[in-house]
Amino acid sequence: MSKNFPPDFFKGSQPVAVVSGGASFIGSHICKALLAKGVKVICVDNWQTGVKENLSDLGDDNNFFLLEQDVSSPLPNIPKLRYVLHFAGIEACLNSEDISMEDVEAGSHATKNLLDLAVEKNSRFLLASTVGECQMKGFAEGLANEYSEKKKLDVRIVRLGDVYGPKMMLGAKSSIAKLLKQEIYKEPLKISESTQLEIVPVFIDDVVEGVEKALFSSKPKDVIITLAGPKTSLFTFGQNLQEPGIAKTL
Repeated sequence: MSKNFPPDFFKGSQPVAVVSGGASFIGSHICKALLAKGVKVICVDNWQTGVKENLSDLGDDNNFFLLEQDVSSPLPNIPKLRYVLHFAGIEACLNSEDISMEDVEAGSHATKNLLDLAVEKNSRFLLASTVGECQMKGFAEGLANEYSEKKKLDVRIVRLGDVYGPKMMLGAKSSIAKLLKQEIYKEPLKISESTQLEIVPVFIDDVVEGVEKALFSSKPKDVIITLAGPKTSLFTFGQNLQEPGIAKTL
């Protein structure tokens, strides 16, 4: 897709947001929610974890623009920008995937690149991080906090639990993805009561609602918001999946 924005994309009073990793499972839901709020969205994705089908219901929206590139590289000129949301690389951590060089760059070079963009445009910056340990996101949090303290950037950090819901990658290595795949395809539930692995599951709709509150509220500047459900065992989560109607929501 061309990197040239439509001539009238930045006209009018509507705020503009950049969403890195916007074609991913979580990012695509965030893009859709922002559009519903009247925000123009520039979705940036290099297809590392993004899927074009995730954006199939957004492509005809004149307030949506897909920019196919790595966020570690400088973005084309953006005349006005209200929000920068950094979701690139988050799903590698959440999906228990091996961290690739692209993911490392998303947590380092890309984070700095987007922070600099937010400073230049005096934008609000939101970083998606994780509840669990992820060195890549830990570095990104530290960098964002430095920009908040030393450059007075308005930074919001949201730490995500084990996110699940429509559009998630069922082929991922995460325990939740494997369980959901078994349930959706009516495979035998390969989990025993002795499995004590603890997870903090959170449905994607709750994540979207939490991100919206963190982004638009005037109060939570420079605080970390955790978006995760109550801690439970993998076995209990698997048992709950078998309740009637659960699979239809995925």
